[in-house]
Amino acid sequence: MGAYGLIGVLCVGAVLVPALAVAAWRPDLPWDLARRAGLARATAVLDAAAGAVAAAAGRVPAALVAYVFTVGAVMLVCWPLGVLARGSLALDEAVFRWSAAHRTPALTDLMDVVTQMGNRSITKPATLLAVVVLFLLRRRRRWVVPAVFLTFFVTQFYFQGILEHAVGRPDPPGAGGNYPSGGCARVILTYGLVVWFCLRERRAVSRPAAVALYGLVVAAGVLEAYSRTYLLKHWVTDTVGGLVYGGVLLLGAVAVATLLDRPGPLAGHAPEGSRGRERPRAGVA
Repeated sequence: MGAYGLIGVLCVGAVLVPALAVAAWRPDLPWDLARRAGLARATAVLDAAAGAVAAAAGRVPAALVAYVFTVGAVMLVCWPLGVLARGSLALDEAVFRWSAAHRTPALTDLMDVVTQMGNRSITKPATLLAVVVLFLLRRRRRWVVPAVFLTFFVTQFYFQGILEHAVGRPDPPGAGGNYPSGGCARVILTYGLVVWFCLRERRAVSRPAAVALYGLVVAAGVLEAYSRTYLLKHWVTDTVGGLVYGGVLLLGAVAVATLLDRPGPLAGHAPEGSRGRERPRAGVA
């Protein structure tokens, strides 16, 4: 495996194992920390505001508002991060040289296979297959699945180009990868959405199972970032930016899908006397 392969395994383990251990030991830890930090009230206010918008304007307008906020968050978070990455060329070059000097034929062949999971040639059919299967599995509002997947697949593609031109950093020598790494973003967004929709279709899912599935998505993203850096396709900060980019898009996609799945009308107020009849489905949201 070599030194670089060992580092890769340790990186995945450093992210995945502690996350699973903490989640199993203290599943409510994020909420406890949020409450202690005074964020619980802010979260409740945001949820109430989203519910009010959905009730007043309809589910689709509320989802459009969430989508606009997501696009704004992408630029607010990923653009400054790209500017910082552009100024870290010395670090990127050092990692690049170290990677080039420590490559082994066996690990290179393995990473050539692993890195494919973030390529468009893989994520496109994976997305199509997921949409078809989830469309058939869902018991209501089946149109939400293709609408969310298509919207955010296109968003990821075009805003990656926008960020690339806005940041304007040089490519690695002999490679065309730029900031942010689209492969890393696609792994987090595509497979994260698949997990979220699958869990939502289950009436009862244990918390450890949900954490394990999301942990696999995180591990896949870290492994994709590792492979892109190891194969000299991206600067290391490109891959970090790609993971953040994919994470922001995934959160936005989940928010949009959740709003579209809320009880209530597509637009405007519900007909008089019909409110409260439709109850939200149980499951992991």
